[in-house]
Amino acid sequence: MGVGGAGGVAGALLAPRIAARIGIGSTIIVGFAVSPLAQVPLLLAGPGLRCQVVLAATLAGQLFWATVSGTSQRSLRQSVCDPSFQGRMQSASTTLTAGARSPPSPPAS
Repeated sequence: MGVGGAGGVAGALLAPRIAARIGIGSTIIVGFAVSPLAQVPLLLAGPGLRCQVVLAATLAGQLFWATVSGTSQRSLRQSVCDPSFQGRMQSASTTLTAGARSPPSPPAS
């Protein structure tokens, strides 16, 4: 999980450079394409250190591109949305992609 998180941090830092180099549309498409491909090693994984290393690297790549793609999507939406509607735009996007979330449960007593 730590290696995957490092991939996400790297994606956040490099997203603007990648979008500037290959274009924002291509960046979003690559992010969408990498995510399902990153699931393939899960089908082939077995016990042992080699498989753990492969899964960690795959997760890092998946989270890298998910972060790059997500950052690019939000930047694109913000650039075309009127500033007075950006909060609504982001909340609608979050609801559509993650679903309505219920409030956290109170702690057990």
